[in-house]
Amino acid sequence: MKILRYVVLLLALGFGMADASPIAIVTGRDGITVTMHDDDCTLKTEVINLPGRITWEDNGKILEGCYSIGLPQLGYLVLAYFADKTVVLIPMSYFKKVEAA
Repeated sequence: MKILRYVVLLLALGFGMADASPIAIVTGRDGITVTMHDDDCTLKTEVINLPGRITWEDNGKILEGCYSIGLPQLGYLVLAYFADKTVVLIPMSYFKKVEAA
């Protein structure tokens, strides 16, 4: 049930915002920050089945990517593909909601 709340929250945030902005973020111990945004994937020529935009920031370098939330049988994972051809799976529970300023 907790996972369903995350999915509903992300959907509500996605439809409720007028401007493209971050909706959820995770920062690793190594300082890498992964941010889900409420706008469409910008890699449409490379990816067709991951509709959302996600970014990976490492030491000031930002990689664009695409994401989708899936695999409920494994506890909901964020599936992401980045412009450098990196593919990652991140548990949804690691992300924190970005509060409006």
